[in-house]
Amino acid sequence: MRTMKTKPNFEKEKCVVLFIGAHPDDIELNCGGLATQFKSKGSDVYFLSITDGSAGHYKLGREELKDIRMIESQNSAFVIGAHSLNLKESDAELEPSLKVRDKLIKRIRELEPDIIITNRANDYHPDHRYTAQLVNDASYLLIVPAVVPTVPALNYSPLIMYWADNFKNPMPFTPDIIIEVDSVMDKKLEMIACHESQVFEWLPYTYNVLNMVPPKENREGRIRFLNMLYSFLPSHSISTTYKEAVVERYKEEKKECEAYCKSEYGYQCSEDEFKTLFEGL
Repeated sequence: MRTMKTKPNFEKEKCVVLFIGAHPDDIELNCGGLATQFKSKGSDVYFLSITDGSAGHYKLGREELKDIRMIESQNSAFVIGAHSLNLKESDAELEPSLKVRDKLIKRIRELEPDIIITNRANDYHPDHRYTAQLVNDASYLLIVPAVVPTVPALNYSPLIMYWADNFKNPMPFTPDIIIEVDSVMDKKLEMIACHESQVFEWLPYTYNVLNMVPPKENREGRIRFLNMLYSFLPSHSISTTYKEAVVERYKEEKKECEAYCKSEYGYQCSEDEFKTLFEGL
């Protein structure tokens, strides 16, 4: 049944959180900790990938890879009881077209999220940049009945947030909230490990460490390798980059954190609403 919201619901046990990434695994790598925490508090959590991830390999063809990545995405979401969705646009060929924007608007309206979390438009990968643009472009149109009239327009605007990155131009990332994920890091890594074609094949290939990947039957070795690989990623450095903010919030240092900032698009929440949203995380 369609709800009659007039603004987002920030009560975590009733909240719908939609993470939107360009590729399968983008969400888990950047937001796996927050997704786990939201889900554990009772929120409905959705992982929506815009593309099929079919370009992310050094030897597998697109048709074979997109099927593999669909299964990996479903396995990953299952770890925490989230829902895995995909718009099935072709990886590395995404364009911020009206066709794709309408598909995204339709899916967002169907899910009725209270919060949308995605990447900023500052990024090295065109698919990442265009995913951010698509979300930004869709944000106002979600409430416009004449746009995608086959699906009822929303009566409210979701809160939109961006996950952390290291890009400096045209504007560096400035966090509005930092979340410790030490307590759920095992779940985050378990989700990431489900994307075997990426973290044990494609990313090691791009980092020139493919020869260091332990065989599949060496589970402990793979866990150690995954921890090493994760240390290469920007999200690993958040706890040190924003150390003062981490200590101010938690009164102590944390090993692993995630950081997020509010978007100027979508619902503009009050400080009290923002505090309610992240209270206890």
